[in-house]
Amino acid sequence: MYMENNEKYYDVHGLVGISIEDGPLSLPKGYDTQLEEFKVDEKPSSIEYCIKEFKSFTLPEKLFKGSGDYFGFGNGIYIPKEKYAIEIKNGKITEYTTYAHRATTVIIQYLFLKHDVSLLHSAGAIINDKGIIFPAFGGAGKTSLIASLRKEKNFKFLGDDYIILDKDSYVYPYPTNFSIYEYHLSVFPELEGTSYASYLRRRRIFSIVYFIKRAVNFIAKKAFSLEKHVFSGHMADYIKVPVKEIISDSEITKNKNKLVGAIFLSRYNGEEICVFERKPGYLSKKSLDVLNLEFGQSRRYFEMLSSFDVIDYYRDFEEKQKNVLSTAFETLKCYEVFIPTRVKQGEFIDSVRKIIKEICDR
Repeated sequence: MYMENNEKYYDVHGLVGISIEDGPLSLPKGYDTQLEEFKVDEKPSSIEYCIKEFKSFTLPEKLFKGSGDYFGFGNGIYIPKEKYAIEIKNGKITEYTTYAHRATTVIIQYLFLKHDVSLLHSAGAIINDKGIIFPAFGGAGKTSLIASLRKEKNFKFLGDDYIILDKDSYVYPYPTNFSIYEYHLSVFPELEGTSYASYLRRRRIFSIVYFIKRAVNFIAKKAFSLEKHVFSGHMADYIKVPVKEIISDSEITKNKNKLVGAIFLSRYNGEEICVFERKPGYLSKKSLDVLNLEFGQSRRYFEMLSSFDVIDYYRDFEEKQKNVLSTAFETLKCYEVFIPTRVKQGEFIDSVRKIIKEICDR
């Protein structure tokens, strides 16, 4: 890996160039769960997002107190308790942190929107050269669906958690690492016998131990502002698995593709699978609402920046996001599938396959 000043580089479709300082905190390891597929050997021609260790942050002479535990300055914000700061100069964002921060996805979204493209919380695939996306709340079945669709003869992978859309209804791949829970092992049999499967079963058996360790880490970080955890290692009830351990490189599309359909996946406590054709405006709004829910508390950092007039959050983020997605959905064939919480996996997959066939045959 080529490095300059101990940096690692990422290029997201020529839209956003990223550099990450590779120092004592090994920041790239944390960010790789989201950005690994965009690693490049040479520095991109333009860097819009620069991530540095917090120790590199120079405290400005003038600070303005916000309504909470944060401060604003001429071109950024500073949050002492989090050991975190964001600085925006000439359109370039520099993030100072001690770990792979939760604001990353929102920062990337902000930069995408400058190019009239937007993230969407959705799985996506190319089937018979036609792009189809599956926006959904978390836990609706996106990962299980991709596990099945990858067996299709003309399958190409776009993403499992997020994909990228532009205003002309083209979809770009955004293949982040899979978040695999124990119940996913039945649809990804190749993971049996791996360290991933071993961790998930160990995590279930000793769940109380992991809970205590995570609680200690959280309390210690809040109380003592520690840069490193008391207990190290992964402790969540899922495990991140690199895309290429599940999807072969030849099945990962590298280019943007024309999008033709959207199938929103919803879980409910009924007994039958229900399918409804939807208007594009309805589905784009619902998908936007889910996206904002996924961004969650991460959006507050941009609201902080807006409160100190560093950016105009409503104009540069909310309005642009809404405009890009509503325009992208205009030409799509849209459906919503309501899936019973106790439905058999095969029935759910068969229902979605029928809709995909209908979309592709048009």
